[in-house]
Order: sequence, then C-alpha cells, then structure tokens
Amino acid sequence: MMKKVLLISVILLIIKTGSGQSPLPRFADPVRLDNKINTDAEESMPVLTSDGGTMYFVRTFYNRNNGGKEAGQDIWRSSGSKSAWAEAENNVFNLNNNNNNAVVGVSRDGKRLYLLNQYVWKDKMKAGISVYEPGKTESPVPLDIPGLDPQSDFYGFYMHPDENILLISAKLENSLGEEDLYVSLKINDKWSSPVHLGSTVNTGNFDISPFLSDDTRTLYFATAGRGGLGSADIFMSTRLDDTWKKWAPPVNLGNKINSRGFDAYYFMQGNNIWFSSNRSSEMSDIYFTRIMSKEELEAMLPKPLTIYFKLNSYMISGESKPVMEEVVKILEQNQELKVIITGYTCSIGNENQNQKLSEMRAGSAMDFLLAYGIGVDRIEIGAVGESKAGLADQSEEVQKMFRKVEIRFDYLY
Repeated sequence: MMKKVLLISVILLIIKTGSGQSPLPRFADPVRLDNKINTDAEESMPVLTSDGGTMYFVRTFYNRNNGGKEAGQDIWRSSGSKSAWAEAENNVFNLNNNNNNAVVGVSRDGKRLYLLNQYVWKDKMKAGISVYEPGKTESPVPLDIPGLDPQSDFYGFYMHPDENILLISAKLENSLGEEDLYVSLKINDKWSSPVHLGSTVNTGNFDISPFLSDDTRTLYFATAGRGGLGSADIFMSTRLDDTWKKWAPPVNLGNKINSRGFDAYYFMQGNNIWFSSNRSSEMSDIYFTRIMSKEELEAMLPKPLTIYFKLNSYMISGESKPVMEEVVKILEQNQELKVIITGYTCSIGNENQNQKLSEMRAGSAMDFLLAYGIGVDRIEIGAVGESKAGLADQSEEVQKMFRKVEIRFDYLY
C-alpha cells in the first residue's frame, strides 16, 4: 500500500517546466466567405486594417484581373467585418498591373500599405517590398533591405502594423529548404539584413506565409516540412528571446484550421481569424473563424464521470470498468483534453487512513488510464479523504456515495 501512496505523492509533486509556448487557441468551425469574396478563381493572402473594416486580399487566375486570367495576381479590396463583406473591387489606387500584386501589411493608422515587389516602371517590377501612402506618394516607394536577394521566384512578406518588423519568406543563401523564414528589423530608420529564424522554425521544405501576433511574441506560418493533415498546415511558435533565433517547438493549429488540403496565410485580429484553404475546391478560398470563449469551451466539455468502491477498497470493480473504458474512449477521441481525478472516502475509520485510501483510489483510476496508453501529462490527480463525507448525513445510504473517484474533463492548455 505504501508503494502506491509514494508513487502518487511523486506525481502530485511533478513540476511542469513548459517550453515557453503560448497556449494553443480553440477555434470555432470555419466559415467560407461568400461569393462577394470567393469565386471560382483562387483567393488568398487576407490582410485587414487595424479597425477590421477593410480587407485586402489576392485573386489569382481570374478573368477580371489586370491583364486577364493568365496574368499575375491582383489586389482586391472589400469593406465589412468578420464573415460579412461587400462586393470586392480591384480598383485599388492603381496598384495592380500585369505582374503579381499583393498587400503584405497595413500601418496601424491605416494610412500606408506595404506591397509585394518593388514598382520599377509601369509593368516592370523587382523582387522586394514597397510602401505606398495614398495622397502623399505618387507611386510605391521601395524599401532597402540589405542582403534581400531571393534565389527563386517564390517569396513573401508580412509587415507588422507598427512598421518596424518585417517577416520574410524566401530562399536566400543560408536557407535550409525551398523557402525559409527570416526577420528584418527597422533600427534608427534603417532596415537590418534578414535574420534567419533558425532550425526550430525552418525545415528542409517550404516555410511560408508568416504572420506575427500584435504583441510580436507569437509566429504563425504554413509549412510542408512538419507533416500534418494536408499538403501544408499552419503552425504557431512563441519567440523565447530578442535574438529572433530561439523559438518554442512549433505546434500544429489543429483540424479546425488545417485540412487535407493546402492551408496558409493566417491573419489574426483580436479573437478573429482569416486564412486561405483549398479544403472544399481545387482553388483556395478565404475562411473566417474565431477563438472560442471560455464559456463556450466549458459548455463543450464532456460531463464528469464517477466510479464507486466497496468499503476500504481501492480496487476498480467490474461495474466500474465500463465507466473507465468510456473515459479512455473520450480521451482517445479528443486529444486536446485531460482528466482531473479526485479520490474520496466515507467518514468511517481513521482520518489519516481515509486520506491515504482516497489517494489509492485516485491512483487506481490513473493506473487504469496509463495501462490503456493515456499519457501521464494528460492526467491530474488529487485526494480529499473524508473531508466532504464528514459534512454530510452519516447514514450508510449517504456515506456509501462518498466511496468514489470523480473524473472531470478539461483542456490541456
């Protein structure tokens, strides 16, 4: 008996050091935006103004693009909010030409647009990034990023609204894969050379569509180099210091965001999220979702389950085994859940012995789950002895209901 008590004591004293990773958000079911935004062409790269009232995005292979269906991609713009948007237009400050055009960032005050490529002359463009302020600059002004020399035609950017952090996806001289993620910082009005985000983030495949949280701590990006549900999944990673080279291990955002298709171009504003996916057609569309509230999440949790024991026993009975198997099934089907196991006793007997007995009962439930392959990191245990039973009616009919273990469900993060 003492051996099991010692084991429980050790587990109760486990200190979770963590990896510094931000908690994984819980997302509502995504909604495909209607045909005012999505068409039979490809829509991607949503970028919103800070007030959430204007969305810029890209259409590709669309016959109403500048130059037609086979020309480059155009910037399109719509007004609205969340999942409700007006008919989009591509008459956007005459920024569209026959090449690839895209908005890759908007200043916090909404006055400046950051644009894919540098506008050289008419339809001539050069790899890089430009800034345009309607009414102030006649044409987009190129940004000078030392050492930014993409070695392929595939590259992308995200400018933080504070306009001092530029995320880059490109194949440069020190890249590990087809496209790697970098950062350039604006210091004393000059941009730094791209800093490689390191091998914790970058893979030997392509790592693209970077987005940085408003507080600049959390990176969201799409990759084909980490497995997942489809050809590209969206992951998140938390920055651990100010070198931009140390990151928590990336975490897949799960099956509400990711699908069997190609998922990328995550954009987050408050609790609202827009992203691009081809989960329902060959071409990508733009989807909307949101982070669920605490109340919504709690309402979705499975109901608590209880198993009962004979007097002075901590052995799981045959009657309780189906209940424990149901716990296993729930945990196997919901990898985001954990269990909180609490052992109880009736008030008969010595208080100290009853405390130990309640620990043994919680330990038996834990051992059952471990034997079925449930990870110890998904199990929390506690024991309250006779503390609850001592406050209740002392009749046998009432007291036998305290010879139990309660199993509650909660989210891992």
